[in-house]
Amino acid sequence: MIKSKFGWMLAMALAWTAQVASAHELALKEVKVEIGGAEKVAYALTGKVLYTFENDVASRSSTCTGACVEIWPAVLLNAKEVAELKKHNGEVEVYGLDGQESDKSGFDVLNRGTRSKPRYQLTFNGWPLYYYAFDRSEDDAYGDEHNPGGIHDWYAFTSDFAGH
Repeated sequence: MIKSKFGWMLAMALAWTAQVASAHELALKEVKVEIGGAEKVAYALTGKVLYTFENDVASRSSTCTGACVEIWPAVLLNAKEVAELKKHNGEVEVYGLDGQESDKSGFDVLNRGTRSKPRYQLTFNGWPLYYYAFDRSEDDAYGDEHNPGGIHDWYAFTSDFAGH
């Protein structure tokens, strides 16, 4: 009897460990946001909507520097998240509005730091991704079409994003 209980508990523990090990550490969430008077589906990470900057032009480099990063902080990943992203060939798990999980490909990182102190920014098809400092929850998209100084626009990273 003891052997069978122990065997069952061991099997359950191993199954749970395998399930946790296969799950993505880095996961986006689809959220409904109001943009320009219309409801859209945007992607959030760590409870905040993600944004792209028109001036970046999918160049795989960020043009948001200096004071810009105070308002538009880069979506930075730690070494474990970067390794996972590479392991999954740029696919990120997405939790849909319907509660279903799916994978979205096209993600990568660019190094905004130095060789001795790397800082990895999440990108989508070459576009660096950012947060907006004044968004407070995952359904805020206050930074969408924000146009500081009339120069370039910022856009919420929505499900229909195909570049600017």
